[in-house]
Amino acid sequence: MYISKIIVRNFRILEDVTFDLEKDLSLIIGKNNTGKTSLLKVLSRFFDEDKTNRFRFDDFSLNAQTQIVNAITNNDDDCSISIDVLVVIEFDEQDNLSNIDALMVDWDCNVAVLKVSYKVVAKKWEKLKAEFEKYCNYDDAAIKESTETERIHSFLNKRMEKYFSRVYYNIPFSVIDNKDEELKRQRELSIKEFKKENVIAFKSIKARRKNDNKYKDDSLSSLTQKYFNLNKNNITYVSSFEELILSSDKNFTQLYENMFSEILNSIAKFGGINKEESKLCVVSELNTDKLLSDNTKVVYELDNNVVLPESYNGLGYLNLINVVLQLHLIIEEFKREYEDEDPACLNLLFIEEPEAHMHPQLQAIFIKNINQVIKALTGTSKKQINIQVLISTHSSHVVSQCVFDSIKYMRKTDNCVEALSLKQLESTYKNEKDVDIARFKFLKKYLTLDWAEVFFADKIILYEGDTERILLPSMMRAVDEKIMNDSAYVPMSSQKISIIPAGAYAYIFDKFMRFIGKKVLIITDIDSVGNDSKSCKVSDGCSTSNCTLKYYFGNDKASKNLLHKLINIQNGTDKYAFDKDNGFSLRVAYQTEEQYQGSKYYPRSFEDAFLFINPDAYKSNEIDKSTSDWAYNAAKNLKNQKTSFALEILIRKNFSAQENDDGWQIPPYIKEGLEWLAMD
Repeated sequence: MYISKIIVRNFRILEDVTFDLEKDLSLIIGKNNTGKTSLLKVLSRFFDEDKTNRFRFDDFSLNAQTQIVNAITNNDDDCSISIDVLVVIEFDEQDNLSNIDALMVDWDCNVAVLKVSYKVVAKKWEKLKAEFEKYCNYDDAAIKESTETERIHSFLNKRMEKYFSRVYYNIPFSVIDNKDEELKRQRELSIKEFKKENVIAFKSIKARRKNDNKYKDDSLSSLTQKYFNLNKNNITYVSSFEELILSSDKNFTQLYENMFSEILNSIAKFGGINKEESKLCVVSELNTDKLLSDNTKVVYELDNNVVLPESYNGLGYLNLINVVLQLHLIIEEFKREYEDEDPACLNLLFIEEPEAHMHPQLQAIFIKNINQVIKALTGTSKKQINIQVLISTHSSHVVSQCVFDSIKYMRKTDNCVEALSLKQLESTYKNEKDVDIARFKFLKKYLTLDWAEVFFADKIILYEGDTERILLPSMMRAVDEKIMNDSAYVPMSSQKISIIPAGAYAYIFDKFMRFIGKKVLIITDIDSVGNDSKSCKVSDGCSTSNCTLKYYFGNDKASKNLLHKLINIQNGTDKYAFDKDNGFSLRVAYQTEEQYQGSKYYPRSFEDAFLFINPDAYKSNEIDKSTSDWAYNAAKNLKNQKTSFALEILIRKNFSAQENDDGWQIPPYIKEGLEWLAMD
């Protein structure tokens, strides 16, 4: 039995978002302010037993807040707006269904749905409106000076739990995508027939962990105390403690008798103790609970038996130990063996940003081992227990070590958030020409092993070869300097831009880039070829060998004339991808005709495009620079020394995006592309 989907509605930025979960681990990733923390918060509000997890009016989405404000202002008879979480549960014949019996609506389907809503019921709605009216009439200047909306916000934020409450329903799985039908067919569950704690247990390890490295910090020690409290009924531990405590009590009592004898004798002199009365004594009475709770510390032992306080270790290692200790605690709570109860049917653990303070290698080790550690801990349980783990992260190092299919990418477009499962990508890559989805398999390996940072970028550059890789950062700085005076411009150095090598195969990334919704600049070469399919000057060519250009601008039938089409494209209007939606936009930058001191030339690659407008960069006297195709021949001579050529360019002087400047001139197709990428 496991949770296959979680649907969240009307909570903060999560207006209506579906999360597809894996049976073991799901990795929640995305840029800031895409709803990762909101998912943790709403699950905590509904399923965490901590009573401090209370809703505020601000927890409702902005749209829902507006509807509630309007309902109060218009004195509506009821208010149907609610924060909802739908939990889709899948099971098989071997599962014990007794705890979810109340959720079973369709016995022919191995799926049950629990819906929990935070809403105001009819009786309390009338009370809310009446008490709000009294609130508005208070003789308070701050209230009177505020707007109606501000008064409602202030009133409800302090009183939500008074009027709103959690209500549990069962609904048929078939109606979860039809809200009107869902409202008709949902059935409220009574306390007698449904016990939430037996169905779902939810725990979390939050990002704000007590790891400040202060001298008196005892965050790890406090966790060991909690762990003991969970295991204090274990007969093995109890008998050992009692034996040690009994022995210690005798020794301490003897010590106290000697220590307090003078005081007791003084009391006797004042008549406080009579001979015929019981003797006054001070005895030791150690308490097992308090002994561990108040008198244990976690320390680090060195090779020479010297011990150091826990705060002496680095924050990264402290954080890792903290997470592992909390993990042990939570799994013990999931087991419920200390309460002599059966575990819940569904156990959900949310770990928020575990990478805090960890160096990259430690982050990778953590994500590679987390499942193994959990399985080892649950394997000692007397009864079967399944735990699903959600991990939110901003770390490309964590993503690079996870299973690609476990990634859930949160994307925000036009103030709307959606959670995309990368599993869905596979079907978009499968076609008659690629039945084995070789391109998709390549993409999975390439992104997770080398370029997981792409998930956290705002914009992406896919480039051709080593020369571009070395020179692009310098060219980007030059473009920044040219247009930095534009008040609407954010320098590329301040933007989250990933630069990824793709060769002539950038088209393989196309469906992926559309899926996650990025602004993409592809920098590639026109790669002209003649009738014999061999490379040649653009002026002598008829087609291109570049797969990316064929993908975006041509097809099999027209590929022989594609080169002429590419040459005749004007003003870059066709260099954009054909769709620009869901945050995705794309430009393919390839060589265009260049002019230098009255001469014109159409380059084939980056090298001859750069050399033609920067002839001083080529030092060799083997080529006559007065010929029209000298840059083409010079680029051919650089075929096996492109890296050293690029490094020499950087050493000699900087790039410039300004005309008539002393710096290296940027090839126009790259400069135009970078200017397009820089602007929103």
